[in-house]
Amino acid sequence: MILAPFKWIVALFFNWSQALFNDPGWAVVGMSVLLSLLLTPLYVWIERRKNSDKAKSAPMQAEIDKIEAVYKGRERYYYTREIQRRYHYSPWTAMIPTLGLLVQIPFLLAAYHYLSELPLFNGVSFGYIKDLSKPDTIAVVAGLPINLLAILMTVINLVSGWRYAESGKPKERIQYMSVAAVFLFLLYNCAASVVLYWTLSNALSFVRSEIFFRKK
Repeated sequence: MILAPFKWIVALFFNWSQALFNDPGWAVVGMSVLLSLLLTPLYVWIERRKNSDKAKSAPMQAEIDKIEAVYKGRERYYYTREIQRRYHYSPWTAMIPTLGLLVQIPFLLAAYHYLSELPLFNGVSFGYIKDLSKPDTIAVVAGLPINLLAILMTVINLVSGWRYAESGKPKERIQYMSVAAVFLFLLYNCAASVVLYWTLSNALSFVRSEIFFRKK
């Protein structure tokens, strides 16, 4: 029931794209573009809020860095909490950069259920993909299927995470790398239609960030 509205939007955009292209593969591409456009205003808000919070927290972080250089253990913790209290810092603020991904998750789950159950993909090829209802295996090495879309998806996620956390601390990059590894594990053997959607979504998100958010 929770996914019902997301699944409805996924189905609506897919059917629009299918009516336009009359090709299931291109319908997935069109659906990915439409969903990306739908979420763009939210991403813009998230980025602006993140930059605003970063500017406000810069003086606070400078004080915390001094505390961390001098104190350890419980003293460091209490002094840090006091500084955060003075600057009205909320732990929820640290969650803002992840909102973009959190918003995408319901759409991924909805797309997984909708696209995986769609008989329209059975036996349908798209480019090098022989069957959109199955993984896009291009070879098998030592018993391991090489699924190109999942690998491409992971590369995009790694590059995007590295770029997005470019000015951040190493632990931020580790978090992004971990997320990329989780999606690789979860989606590696999924139907090509699902992985195609998620790969395009991540690629479009990366392009959007480069165009709109990297301008100085």
